[in-house]
Amino acid sequence: MRILVVDDDDILVEVLKRSLSSQRHVVEVAEDGQIGWEYAQTGEYDLVLLDVNLPGLDGVSLCEKMRSQGYTTPILLMTAKNATQDRILGLDAGADDYLTKPLDLGELNARVRALSRRGEVAPTSVLDINGLILDPSSCEVSYQQQPIKLTAKEYSLLEIFLRNPARVFSRSQILDKIWTFDELPLEESVKAHIKGLRKKLKQAGVVDWIENVYGIGYRLNPQVAESEQAANSNCTSIEQKFNLEMEQTWLKYQDKMSERLKVLQQAVASVKQANLSSQLQHDAQQAAHKLAGVLGMFSRDVGTDIAREIETLLQDNLVLNTQQREQFIALVTDLDSLLALDQTSTSETIAETKFLLISADHQLSQKLQQLGMTQGLAWHQIDNITQAEIWLANNFAYVVVIDAEATTNQPEYLSLISKLNSRTPAIPTIVLSATNSLDNRLTTIRMGASSFLAKPVTPGKIWQTASKLIQQNQSAIASILIVDDDVVFLSSLRSILEPWGIKVSTLAESLHFWEILQATQPDLVILDVEMPKINGIELCQAIRSDPDRQELPVLFLTARQDVKTIQQIFEIGGDDYIAKPVVGAELIARINNRLDRSRLLHKLATQDPLTRLSNRTQSSRQIESLLQQAQKLNQPFCLAVLKITDLQQINFKYGHGIGDRILAQWGKLIRATSRNDDITGYWDNGDFMIGMPNLDKTQAKEHLSELLTSLRKQVFTAPESVEIAKQVQKTQPERFQVAFDCAVAEFTKDATTIHSLYQTCIQS
Repeated sequence: MRILVVDDDDILVEVLKRSLSSQRHVVEVAEDGQIGWEYAQTGEYDLVLLDVNLPGLDGVSLCEKMRSQGYTTPILLMTAKNATQDRILGLDAGADDYLTKPLDLGELNARVRALSRRGEVAPTSVLDINGLILDPSSCEVSYQQQPIKLTAKEYSLLEIFLRNPARVFSRSQILDKIWTFDELPLEESVKAHIKGLRKKLKQAGVVDWIENVYGIGYRLNPQVAESEQAANSNCTSIEQKFNLEMEQTWLKYQDKMSERLKVLQQAVASVKQANLSSQLQHDAQQAAHKLAGVLGMFSRDVGTDIAREIETLLQDNLVLNTQQREQFIALVTDLDSLLALDQTSTSETIAETKFLLISADHQLSQKLQQLGMTQGLAWHQIDNITQAEIWLANNFAYVVVIDAEATTNQPEYLSLISKLNSRTPAIPTIVLSATNSLDNRLTTIRMGASSFLAKPVTPGKIWQTASKLIQQNQSAIASILIVDDDVVFLSSLRSILEPWGIKVSTLAESLHFWEILQATQPDLVILDVEMPKINGIELCQAIRSDPDRQELPVLFLTARQDVKTIQQIFEIGGDDYIAKPVVGAELIARINNRLDRSRLLHKLATQDPLTRLSNRTQSSRQIESLLQQAQKLNQPFCLAVLKITDLQQINFKYGHGIGDRILAQWGKLIRATSRNDDITGYWDNGDFMIGMPNLDKTQAKEHLSELLTSLRKQVFTAPESVEIAKQVQKTQPERFQVAFDCAVAEFTKDATTIHSLYQTCIQS
């Protein structure tokens, strides 16, 4: 257990630390009530041992304050023997138990064990899972009645796993639970102690019970070895079977989904003609309601969100105004595109195969296909390298897995790796090889392979590695909207671009340009100059008139090469042009050059270079958008402000280089602990912002706890100065911690604008 002791008596604190530590507990000490409150806010504890008579904020007031803020950790009060009124006040304030001074250490440890059982484990104090027993009263561990000798840290590790079976703990959470604030370990320390614990458990017959959950942390899983054995014997897990059944159910009812979508499309057609009847609007609302209710069940969460927006829009507005009509059209178009993509991504017959397996092992291919179907992704198998090169010349794969046994000629697959690595964007490759030598690994990696897996290897490991690679490379995939009235030309461009990993949307009718632009949100737009009704020049002018799209790259395709046309293209804001007929290699080069420049300019304009977080302008824009969404959907939103209170003094005392290093480290920690939908930004002068959608204040504080604990543990070393060292006669460089404040404000409850939310945080 991790225990916080709040007491200002140095002697008593030392005795408590020794006694509790002997019972394998991790103890941290706060000298007064205010420091205890700060520790409770930023740390995660299993028990608080609290003295009543404290300087500053007394123990009863601290207890009351903690309970009023929703703090549920057990609290044990320590009071004088005759202080009956203090005990009554403390229990009324929310304390769980009390002890009178002078303390009986045996009774103290017994009460600690009793409180630790509250709501966490079975009524018995002995922890027993499948014969692995940990007895907190004696600090003994055994398996099948055979004792296991563990170090204090190994014992604490095993205890948190046994107390929380199946729960996943990240390294930082483990650090918080079994290391004290003063020890300041690295996350690698967790890895080393996990390794030692596994080794001792394995020697006792407890094999592979501590599972490494990829990308998250560790958990106790006594069935992990059996699960792997089952996977190797052609059995899929319960979760995989469920996902497969759900995917088959999705395919079964796609016609029903299409019927509901058709109602929405009919409503769009009526909206465009300005004759949407009340009955059709009601039918469309019901169709959206039904779609919102089922899409999430089939892992189409984005579709659920869009359908819910459509339902709300039609339900709240009996008559749609111009802006609402445009919004409705864009939402239905977006939903249509999303579901159409899902329908074409669940079968291997589609052109856009996500993964390619080059192997003659058809059993491996079948297992990978099953794993892919659970995520709506397809695998395509080819037996040998030669056929794979032919396929790759006309198709694109996000990841290619190469079985070295697919050829007897090593240079053949090494050459393919080099070719795939030189493509734009590069295609990640995973090599499966039975030759697990250092020389073979280095040769493969030097040619550009992304990963090397030694055989035998499970399908799950291959799938896990491929999934990680596709996530890492997803940001490099460009999205392009092409507008041209020649459908044959559009089809040809799609064939040229998609094998290079470019997501292509095409439009032959320029009248629908704006709603398609809003629905697809492309990284680059390609326009034909000459088109009926609305030409490319006019479309580009419309783009440049939108403040949010003035930097969107626009490339023109034209059969005309006269000076007047080219001059007009650049005058109205075009970035480049290419003459028809198009040469594929030139088009790809122009697109990539323009996208690279656009990404660089966007990064320079929106990202703080030190913290690598969004700058104030960009993060403010993102937070404003989330505030509007939260208000519209009546969802919670919180803004947190983390302020380095002594940044100016640090810069003055140690130099701006140290200040910059602190900012960079903070940015790294904030990025590492943030959710995907959080908005993180740096607003200068030591102010960091975190926007947290869909969280109320209590949830937001819980979400921030891991970050705050990590920040509190950061220790920085001042630059060595010979002059200063001589003056103060120091032989060791000075080490210091960064003081900071953190406050959270909830949208509408505390304030209603981004500025007022910021003010609320700063003033609190």
